[in-house]
Amino acid sequence: YQWLIYIGNNILNLKSISNDPRHFTLSSYTLDSSTTYNVQVTVTSSGNTVGTSSASVLIQVGQSSGVKALIRGGNQVTVYRSIGSIVIDASDSYIIDYPQQTGLIFKWLCVIQSSSNYGNSCPFNDALNSTSSFLSLDISSIEENYKYFYITVLVTDTTTGQSDIAGIYLSITSDPIPIISFGKVNSKYNPNDNVVLTAEITTTNDFASAVWSSSTLTSSNVFLGSVASSPTVLMSLPAGITNIVQLSIPSNNLISGNSYLFQLTANYLSTPIFAATAEVTIVMNSPPSGGSLDVSPDSGFALLTIFQYNTYLWSDEISDYPL
Repeated sequence: YQWLIYIGNNILNLKSISNDPRHFTLSSYTLDSSTTYNVQVTVTSSGNTVGTSSASVLIQVGQSSGVKALIRGGNQVTVYRSIGSIVIDASDSYIIDYPQQTGLIFKWLCVIQSSSNYGNSCPFNDALNSTSSFLSLDISSIEENYKYFYITVLVTDTTTGQSDIAGIYLSITSDPIPIISFGKVNSKYNPNDNVVLTAEITTTNDFASAVWSSSTLTSSNVFLGSVASSPTVLMSLPAGITNIVQLSIPSNNLISGNSYLFQLTANYLSTPIFAATAEVTIVMNSPPSGGSLDVSPDSGFALLTIFQYNTYLWSDEISDYPL
C-alpha cells in the first residue's frame, strides 16, 4: 500500500501513524482548516501475479472554528484587599483548530458593578492597556466603596480576525478571607465523563474550612453530596499553605444539555462570618439531534439482497463538528 496526500499538485510529507498499512491515519490538528486534500492509495499485489490498482478521495476540512476565550478562576472570585494585587489569567485561551499555536492578542475591559459607582471609570484603567494574557491589578489602594467589578477579555486571532469574549466577576473585601482560585475547567463535558473540579485555597496563619455546593442541583432538589464521590465539606485546612481541593462527580450523574453552577466557599475557623467564594459553570454535552435514517429496499432476502443505509440532516453545536 502506497499512500500519497496532495494539495493541488503538491505532494505533502505526511506519514500515517497507523501500524496497519491498509489504514491511513493522521493525528488530530494535522490538516489545515478551509483546505481540500486529495488522498490517493496505490495497492500492489504481493503474490506471483503482479498487479496494481489505485483509488483516491477528496477530503475537505471545514472553515475555522474560531477562538475560545477562557479565564482561570471560574465565573466569580472574592479576594482580600490586603493581599495587594491579583492576577487575572486568560492564558488558557486558544485557537480551536490550532490549540498549540500562538497568535492571539488580548484586550481587557472593566465595568464597575457597585451600585453607588456603577458606570464610573475603573480604578485600574492603566493596567487594562495590557495586551498580554495576564492582567495584574493593584487592589491595595482601591476605595472601600469600589467593591464589585466585572472584568472581560476579548481574545482575537491575529490571522483570521476571529474573536471570543470571557469574563469574571471580581469582589474585593476588607474582611480576612482565604484566597480561592479554580484550575483549568473544561468548557464542556460528556455525560459519561467523570467531572473533576480542582481549586486552590491559600491560607495565611489560620486554619480554614471549605464547602462545595451547587445552586443548580439544589434547585432540582438534588443534594450535591449524594452525587459526588469526594467530600463536599472540608474542615481544618492547614494554615500558611496552598491547599489543593477537588470535587469529583462520577459519570452519568449530570444531565446532557444542562449547565451546572458549582460554588466553593472557604472561611477561617476564627472568623467564620467572613467567607471567600468562587464559582464555575460547566456544560454537559448533548448528542446530535434531528437526523433521519433511510434503508433501501425496506425488505429483502438474507445473504442475497444488498441494503443501502443513508443518514442525513443531523445537527449539533458548531463546536462539536464534525459529526
